[in-house]
Amino acid sequence: MQYKSLIYKLCLHTLFILAIMANACSASEEKKQQTGSEKESLETEFSLKKTTEWQADKLSLFIHFGAYSLFEGEWNNKVIDGAAENIWAATGIPPEEYERKTREFNPAKWDANDVVNQARDIGMKRIILNAKHHDGFCLFKTATTDFNSVDFTPLHLDLVNEMADACNSGNIQFSLSFSLCNWHLPAAGPMTVNHNTPVTEAHHQTNLIQIEELLTKYGTVSELYFYAGLNTPEQSREIRQLVKRLQPECLISDGIGNDMGDFIATDFNTFPDNIPDAPWNMLSSAFPDTRAYKKGNSSADLSLIARQKVREMVHVISAGGNYSLNIGLKADGSPAEEENEILKNIGRWIKVNREAIFGTKESPFLTTSSTYKITRKDNKLYLFMESIPASSSIRLSGLQNKITSARFLGSGIELKFSNKGAVNEIIWTSPAMADPMQLPVIETEFEDTINALPLKNMNINPKDTLILDSNNALFQYSFTQQDRLTKIPSKTAMKWNLNAEHPQKAELKFVPAQKAGKLVLKTAKGQFNIQPKAKQGDLICSKYDTIQTGDIYQSNIFYGTLKEVHVNSNGNNRLRILNSSWHNRKNNKETHLKPLPMSALYYYVEIESESQQQYCYRVTGNDGLQVWFNQDEILLARNTNPGNPLVKELVFNLKKGKNILLIKNYNRVGAKDYFDLKPLPEAHWWKQTISIPANPEYIEIKPSKKENPFADIDLQHFSIVLTPAIVH
Repeated sequence: MQYKSLIYKLCLHTLFILAIMANACSASEEKKQQTGSEKESLETEFSLKKTTEWQADKLSLFIHFGAYSLFEGEWNNKVIDGAAENIWAATGIPPEEYERKTREFNPAKWDANDVVNQARDIGMKRIILNAKHHDGFCLFKTATTDFNSVDFTPLHLDLVNEMADACNSGNIQFSLSFSLCNWHLPAAGPMTVNHNTPVTEAHHQTNLIQIEELLTKYGTVSELYFYAGLNTPEQSREIRQLVKRLQPECLISDGIGNDMGDFIATDFNTFPDNIPDAPWNMLSSAFPDTRAYKKGNSSADLSLIARQKVREMVHVISAGGNYSLNIGLKADGSPAEEENEILKNIGRWIKVNREAIFGTKESPFLTTSSTYKITRKDNKLYLFMESIPASSSIRLSGLQNKITSARFLGSGIELKFSNKGAVNEIIWTSPAMADPMQLPVIETEFEDTINALPLKNMNINPKDTLILDSNNALFQYSFTQQDRLTKIPSKTAMKWNLNAEHPQKAELKFVPAQKAGKLVLKTAKGQFNIQPKAKQGDLICSKYDTIQTGDIYQSNIFYGTLKEVHVNSNGNNRLRILNSSWHNRKNNKETHLKPLPMSALYYYVEIESESQQQYCYRVTGNDGLQVWFNQDEILLARNTNPGNPLVKELVFNLKKGKNILLIKNYNRVGAKDYFDLKPLPEAHWWKQTISIPANPEYIEIKPSKKENPFADIDLQHFSIVLTPAIVH
């Protein structure tokens, strides 16, 4: 019996263990499923957290140094035109000569700690090292090639490791830039000065290996700045997945291509025309024509350049951006005397005014002054005085906050002030402190936290009808791009600020193509899903007058980018619009003008109308469309799904008589020509009616789910008609 009892207990024990194992396996499987479903949200959480920290840091030091530094911008005893870092392509140096010169790379004065200390003294929070430029020379040990600072040169030193250690010791964030182009790799394609070549698959695999090395051998990398090279969407996605798998908190620049970056980095020395509604960083260099050190800059007015760069930096941070200033080290590894002097001048000014820079937000005012720029932090405004006020006073209107103090940073001299309702006035006085940058800063303190002000408000009378559309909307902007050649402004949301005491009936109106997408209408009182219940409304073309769509004429192929405009759109006929041979499309054979990558075709159409009226056309293109109607550009859009048709439904306001339609169809990947123009005489407006609560403060329209945060919302013809729901 004892034996049976023992066996019984053992069986129970075994069953118990098996049950635990089963539960563990089940829990493990559940965890795997959760990990898969939560991976994207976790990545987003990491990116948001790091982006917030990154935006507060404001300033970075960008460093260009590599094999190109040996030439110092000079070849055959002549200083080249253009960027010194691109000297190989600019001069056509034979590959064997470039390699021979690279073998001399032995910078005796290279000291990563000195660079870090200099950046910290200035106030920079981050260092960005150019780990590999287009020439393919790596400042790190890599298994992909011996063309690197360890194996190919007498230096035998991993400079990325040196900088990573120095940043870690100096408590400064370590970041890298990496060219997706590689002139030293045969698989990388032809060498060009503009380095705008597609990334071959063999080249891409090399890039993946090198990126993995950079993210696994040197500790935490705060940001990766990708540039050059034209990735396919699949290549960009594979790089992003690799980066986020290895270092989830590492932020990626938009140079990765195909709208897969975490932040926007401008081209060097380029302030954006439209301020992005996304994290952004302006890259700048002391000498606009080069990033790497280049001889011949010793005669420049260094004090003037420092003043210009300080103002540029202030312009950027007052607009909500970050600022990265570049230096190019000399062949011996030492900072250039000219750039060193510029940095010292900037650094002295930053030390005095650091409170107005770090941890601040953009100006609360969406209009700018020629006299000063503004940043804000909690209950303080900082005014960067670019010139003396003409009226000897500074008026800050619109704030609901009352000023309590005003003083100059640095000297501490206080200024007189007054408050009259929503107007705060500061009386100008001399800062009484020498400022080589000629940019004194006033710190103003207020009773309460300062928030951004709306650009404009619409007041609704209880008996009024108000139309909200693209003509009176406030747009949020970003940039959408397949690559650096197709970087175009995009509108990511529409917003109207409203003062309406009573509930409103809102009739939404949009074109047929927009009825498929789901949008969210948001107010301060809540949000509404719109379009699922949309109903067909009136015909877009309601007059039934005769409209004749003429033959379509097609140009020869042009090569370039989507943004390049080859036309004089002010012409009034096709022969004057474009200096090209034109072909009637109905006479063209299928094989005529075979599409090639990076090509564009123009199409010219005349539309005759008996009267002034609206008419809808469906335009189908390839990877980008640019449309002019009667000389005005009405559309510039890229395809976020390249290689597939891009379809737009456009409503044209026809005038009586002849109307001119000009369309540019951009074919980035060389797919078949999808171009088509189809009149839609039976197209209807689509409508939906919802209720807007009283005192909504604003109405904002955004996509309900947007996989690509940079993509355009594509609401050219969207409108809202507001009428009072209650009439007194």
